[in-house]
Amino acid sequence: MSILPEIRTLINRLNQELDETEREATDGLNLLRPILSRFPDNATLIQFFAYFNTALFFVADSRRRVQDTVQMIYFASRCDSRGNSGCW
Repeated sequence: MSILPEIRTLINRLNQELDETEREATDGLNLLRPILSRFPDNATLIQFFAYFNTALFFVADSRRRVQDTVQMIYFASRCDSRGNSGCW
């Protein structure tokens, strides 16, 4: 048994949103780096730098969680289709 189309659609949407967030955070970092190198002690710039890096960390962690969840759904659907109640 495969993943339901509705869930697959949701997964695709999540991946698109994560791709967009990653692109925007990377663009922000690329714009910020040259300015931060000129003003390395500027607290506001440092906060922006931390924010963009946190966004990239969130994206990586979320992708891992989505992948883990998809694997769990797939595993659970295989167990159910075989009638194995002891898969867990």
